[in-house]
Order: sequence, then structure tokens, then C-alpha cells
Amino acid sequence: NTRNQNKQKTARDERRLERDNKTVMVMAKLFCHDHHCGLQGENGLCLECSEVVNYALQRTKKLPHLHKGICEACDIQCYKPSMRKQIRAIMAYSGPRMITHHPLMAFRHIVRKLALKIKVLVDDLFDGFCL
Repeated sequence: NTRNQNKQKTARDERRLERDNKTVMVMAKLFCHDHHCGLQGENGLCLECSEVVNYALQRTKKLPHLHKGICEACDIQCYKPSMRKQIRAIMAYSGPRMITHHPLMAFRHIVRKLALKIKVLVDDLFDGFCL
């Protein structure tokens, strides 16, 4: 029974990772379209944005632990500083625009981020508390 639960978790985690990767791609396309208009290739991204997205996808594949989808909540910062700066710029620009361009993706991200923050608050409240 535990083996089946682990397989289900793994499948669920893979779906989450796939969805997060898709979200990164969509956010990069929004950014690239508005900042590098006319330079996009087949995938809808210019070379620079394509490199950032490919780097982000490689980083999430190589994580040593379960991907939670929100890098700021992670203890391990696995991006090179230059790539981190670029992905942050993409997300800062595209994040607010996702609500009108891709509302479901934006809603899922907001809910996940709030749930993670609530979990951290609860963990902090009960840290060291024994029943």
C-alpha cells in the first residue's frame, strides 16, 4: 500500500513539475513579447529568454528534493546569480499580467504560495511544542 502511495505521489509531483515548467514558459513568452518584440524564434522566445527558460527547466529537474514550485521558500538557491536575476525580472514583469492572460495559472500559483506561507507560519508557531 505504501508503494502505491509513493507512485501516486511521484505521478502527482511530475504533473506539478510539468505545470510549473509550462507556467515558466508562458511567463517568459509574455516578457519576451513585450521586451524583445520581433526577435522570437519558433518557440516564441528570443535566444536570451530561451536560455533562461532552458536553464530554469534544467534546475528543477536536478533538484535534490521535492519541487514545491516556489524558489523563494527553498533553502537551496540553485540558480547562478545572473540567471536568478533574469528569471526574477521575467516573473516580476509577467506575474501581475498572468491574472489577465492566464488566470487559472495565476490562481494556482497564488493559492500554492499562500498555502506554503500558512504552513511555514503554523510550523513556526508549533516549533518545539510537544504534545
